[in-house]
Amino acid sequence: MPFTSENAARLNPKAALLDNDLAALRGLSLDERGRLIESACRTAAEILAGRLQCGLPDEQPAPWPASTVEFLKRHASGQRETSAQRESSAQRET
Repeated sequence: MPFTSENAARLNPKAALLDNDLAALRGLSLDERGRLIESACRTAAEILAGRLQCGLPDEQPAPWPASTVEFLKRHASGQRETSAQRESSAQRET
């Protein structure tokens, strides 16, 4: 079976759906994307408020995987070093 996008969709239909969804989002203007995000956030807030009104506990997010935590720590450390270098360089220039 030759590899085509149609065959790829048959092999991994979830990926094909995601590609279609992303293509549709890319076609939106920034303003339209912003309204979509605002709508999703508003809906999430309404769901959470409804849960609390019904006496359900607040949702507890799953902890991030250790690999993500390590990545963020390395990134933050690198940013602190870069920021310190910029400050040091700026002080030398004055």
